[in-house]
Amino acid sequence: MPSLRNILLAAASAALVAAKSAQVNVYYGQRGNDDLGAVCSTGVDYVTLAFVDVSPENGGSSGYPGDNFADHCYAGYYPGSSLLYDCPPITNNWQVCKEKGVKLLLSVGGVFSSGSNYTLSSDANAIDFANFLWYAFGPYDPAHSEVRPFDIGDSHFFVDGFDLDIEEKFANQGPWNTFVAQLRTNFAGGDFLITAAPQCPYSDSSFEMTDILAGSKFDLIWIQFYNNPVCDGINGGFNFDRWITYLDGTPNSKTPLFIGLPASVNASGSADCRQP
Repeated sequence: MPSLRNILLAAASAALVAAKSAQVNVYYGQRGNDDLGAVCSTGVDYVTLAFVDVSPENGGSSGYPGDNFADHCYAGYYPGSSLLYDCPPITNNWQVCKEKGVKLLLSVGGVFSSGSNYTLSSDANAIDFANFLWYAFGPYDPAHSEVRPFDIGDSHFFVDGFDLDIEEKFANQGPWNTFVAQLRTNFAGGDFLITAAPQCPYSDSSFEMTDILAGSKFDLIWIQFYNNPVCDGINGGFNFDRWITYLDGTPNSKTPLFIGLPASVNASGSADCRQP
């Protein structure tokens, strides 16, 4: 699972425009106590808020999804749900990110467990999930009565897109492609992103996002080159070139690929990116 300080560096490849400068994304929400505005002030290009980790069908009587942002939210849940609404470290300086041009994404997934269940059992449930996220976290639409967890009073804050960090091998990944397709329908040509964060061992039988990457077009892919020694960034198995070949036969043959590395020494594949 990505940590607060994962550094995702744009890599030079056929999937990227050679003249484009390197970009950085950080996953935010599971570690530390920095507020969102402070992170957006560090020169990053994207901040991915993590995670929405419970799908509506597993979210309780309310029919809402659930989320977990560790210490960045307080114990305020909508009734009958595990959906948080009181997150000052995220919302207080939201506008700082917008003013600096930082794209804010909301990640679905993360570590899969009994308390973090984002199963999608049908296409209908996938559509409902995508619509809920769009109306709750996308641009404010007064025609819809969905809850708005990140709004403060009359200030309506919205994300710039959504991320999939699927870390469970679902027998049927088709509903996730339906989920992505519904989000794109809701975008209606607007300037919004859908990104993916697959783990690096794509050829492993347990690779969680095989059919999702084969069936859906993503705007950016940040591959997790860590916690998997067979293919991580520093143990000799780094397989970035093979990822390019692998994706050539998918809708993501031209999708920019980012190299995901953790700054935490507790993760396999960590690297010190600081200048000496």
